[in-house]
Amino acid sequence: MILFLTGDNTFEIDRALKQECQGFAGDVESIDADNMTLSELSANLSAQTLFSSERFIILRDPANNKDIWSGLPGLLEKTDATTSIVVAQAGADKRTSTYKWLVKHADTKEFKQWSERDTFAAEQWAMSEAMQRGFELNKNLAHSLVVRTGNDQWRIANALDKLALASNIDEATMASLVESTPTENVFTLFESALSGKPETLHDKLTELALTEDAYKVIGLLSSQAFQLAVLHTAGVPSETVAKDLKAHPFVLSKLAPHAKRLNRDQIKTIVIAIMAADMRMKSTDANPWAVIESALLECNEASSK
Repeated sequence: MILFLTGDNTFEIDRALKQECQGFAGDVESIDADNMTLSELSANLSAQTLFSSERFIILRDPANNKDIWSGLPGLLEKTDATTSIVVAQAGADKRTSTYKWLVKHADTKEFKQWSERDTFAAEQWAMSEAMQRGFELNKNLAHSLVVRTGNDQWRIANALDKLALASNIDEATMASLVESTPTENVFTLFESALSGKPETLHDKLTELALTEDAYKVIGLLSSQAFQLAVLHTAGVPSETVAKDLKAHPFVLSKLAPHAKRLNRDQIKTIVIAIMAADMRMKSTDANPWAVIESALLECNEASSK
């Protein structure tokens, strides 16, 4: 039996791998092929065991070794029927002949990473996972959790592990135990500018500078400024725009009141300020955080007119 676990969702690949291992009664062999030659892997796969008539082998990330990856189909074709092999390769290149061979000859399971439009699924999954950890997470708290973690299952699972140790789970507990994603932190920054709170911008930027990259921050601000403009011109509910843009519904719902309050010229000024900051950061040696702060102050001035 050959099982091929692939896709860009490393959490689900890891979980599927554990489930397969639990279903095997004997010892599980794990092979890291990074520093192996093709002949060494061949010898390993064809070796006999003294204590069991069946073998269960996990081959992790073979694509990291070009020689192993290209020669893998030939080795797997020679595998004994008593040997079960799980090939676990996240982000495998679908253009390669090995990938195509595995899809054709192996039991293939592809796990896709959730996008921002899968927020509801992430919230439902968080509630289910919480129950497995022995506590209940209601819809509101599940929403708050996913807002802070994004739709990353690793982050959600780690957050749930922390919450499982708390005696009482509420919004305050959530805020103290679960770190916000860069998207939420940057949105809070952008909203401060739109809400006429310039006095908080410098402190928020100083905090962000400790953990985030300025160029990633300006990228997120550019995305949020674009979403603000789309919301203003679309004239449809934020949920509809979120689906069309594949954006996080929470961010769009928070931007919606600003899109409704601001006029066309104000939003144009805001978008231009963020775009100009992006260009300046990429084309000059100016302090990137100072450039971002200046742009946000322009946004604040425009939104206050």
